[in-house]
Amino acid sequence: MRQQGTMMIVAGEIEFVYGPEHKKQVLEDRLFLKEFGITFDHPGLIIFRISIGEAYFWTMATNFEPKKFIKFGD
Repeated sequence: MRQQGTMMIVAGEIEFVYGPEHKKQVLEDRLFLKEFGITFDHPGLIIFRISIGEAYFWTMATNFEPKKFIKFGD
């Protein structure tokens, strides 16, 4: 089976996000999480953001090309 699609690698400083309003919004925006048994009080529902860092995108076709990093934040 040949893989298709675009992958993204992100690195940076993470900040954990707490609060019931964030969990509620995540569950409303991502209805598919219910299929995995994720509920409001599920211990696996951990929310974080990366506000300072860098990312790059790649596909199987571009995997060995030099990386083009996108810096964000700060």
